[in-house]
Amino acid sequence: MRCVYICSAIRGNIPENTSKLHAYAEYVVRNGKAPVLPFLHGKNCNPLIFASDEVWVFGDYHNDEMIREINLAKSINLKVKYIKDSEVFKVE
Repeated sequence: MRCVYICSAIRGNIPENTSKLHAYAEYVVRNGKAPVLPFLHGKNCNPLIFASDEVWVFGDYHNDEMIREINLAKSINLKVKYIKDSEVFKVE
């Protein structure tokens, strides 16, 4: 199973962003992949990016920390996929 690093905002409105992060993880699982949740591992998540097969960037806003993670992923030729909140939270 491919591992997907979840790149998303966690700072700011922490309760709301944590709730979104759980929804993002569920979205990854629904798409047949294993989510890698960096917020569980503290500040330096670079090793998790190196251990992942892809990076999925969630949300409609990308902060400086997310941009650093995106640039790292691109520098090591990982697939980077951008997913808007409207895709994750769409009503079917």
